[in-house]
Amino acid sequence: MLSSLRHLTRLDATKRTRDWYAANLDRLDRATSGSLHLNLGMGPGREGLPAAQKALAAAMADGLPSGRWLDVGCGLGGPALQWLDADPLLHVTGLELVPEILDRARTHVPRLDGRLRLVGGDADQMPFGPEFDAVIALDSVWHVRDRQQFVQQAWRALKPGGVLRLTDLACRPEHLRLYDAAVVAAARKALGAHALSTAQRWTATLHANGFEAVTVTDQTAERVELFEDWSRAVGGALGRGLGYLHQRRAGGPLAFLRVEATKEA
Repeated sequence: MLSSLRHLTRLDATKRTRDWYAANLDRLDRATSGSLHLNLGMGPGREGLPAAQKALAAAMADGLPSGRWLDVGCGLGGPALQWLDADPLLHVTGLELVPEILDRARTHVPRLDGRLRLVGGDADQMPFGPEFDAVIALDSVWHVRDRQQFVQQAWRALKPGGVLRLTDLACRPEHLRLYDAAVVAAARKALGAHALSTAQRWTATLHANGFEAVTVTDQTAERVELFEDWSRAVGGALGRGLGYLHQRRAGGPLAFLRVEATKEA
């Protein structure tokens, strides 16, 4: 019975994510002028959303060990192409849950002499052993059904001493007022998030699953300034959710976190 319930929950989470991208993928693509990036970016955005997205992708790669990386929720492949262009010795495997996104990525992304591999699959059932020097999840973890299981799968995919680095949309309970509960739920839905975590929960989960050197950084102030531009660009419920985040800025009940940890050697 328990395994059947887990299976149904996973199917529901998968359907939510697929339905969200079916409704929003074209709008996101148009808003970023076909940049092949689906992340929300960072920085003031004076040079446009694609430049802000590339800035976030570059920051996520900065200082990581070269070799083989796993990009969880690789989307249309823009970040992977950027990383490969910056490091000619790097190999990237992109894991993508949504078949429609994967098909589009395979249409646009060059083969790069085998340095880029695109694989369909679920972040909580990764089809990999300990083969990666780094696992990156760039603005994709909020779609994950179970963060604990995601962490366990990332640990299994990493070599000893490998680095897990991710960004996540989280809740700040200390900033959550009574009337914010409905707004948080609406923003979560507008961003396609399956559930929200907290900074404290991320730290505890990573330590409990064999990771060390855990750091959790609140990047809300660096990221929400873009959301006024996003709100205008995409419109609809997604635009309203991003507009609310922009209005509340770093003092609101929602936060964008950067999380990093190392698998014990």
